[in-house]
Amino acid sequence: MRLSAAAKARNRAEGGPVPDGGDRLLLAYLSLEGPRRVTDLAAMTYLDVSTVSRQVASLVQRGLVERRPDPNDGRGTLLAATDEGHQAFEMYRKRREVELDRVTRDWSADERRTLVHLLSRFNDDLERDQAPTRDTAPGAPEGPTA
Repeated sequence: MRLSAAAKARNRAEGGPVPDGGDRLLLAYLSLEGPRRVTDLAAMTYLDVSTVSRQVASLVQRGLVERRPDPNDGRGTLLAATDEGHQAFEMYRKRREVELDRVTRDWSADERRTLVHLLSRFNDDLERDQAPTRDTAPGAPEGPTA
């Protein structure tokens, strides 16, 4: 919680077009993975479609994301990062790299590699744990049945 609060305060102080929280996550996916539908973004981020829609609306309003017709389905819409959105994401990424370098400046190379390894393992395990299973129907209890 302290880390999150400090990051939010720093982002407010630094200003600029860098989005925060969930907006940043969605912008990252669109910048790195390319155009996606709202439903795809929701599935990728384990967020509710209505939540993603609200956050996307904010990104569109700020000119960081645009809506495009889906070339594979004329009824559908794809979301894509604009040039300004890509720039905002890269600005955030650079700020984060500078901050991580500053925070870990006294760490050895081995300690940094260990951190990366453990965070990667944690993220993989968390994603596996959070991913819905094909055998679990909505509303059905999870876990083994007797």
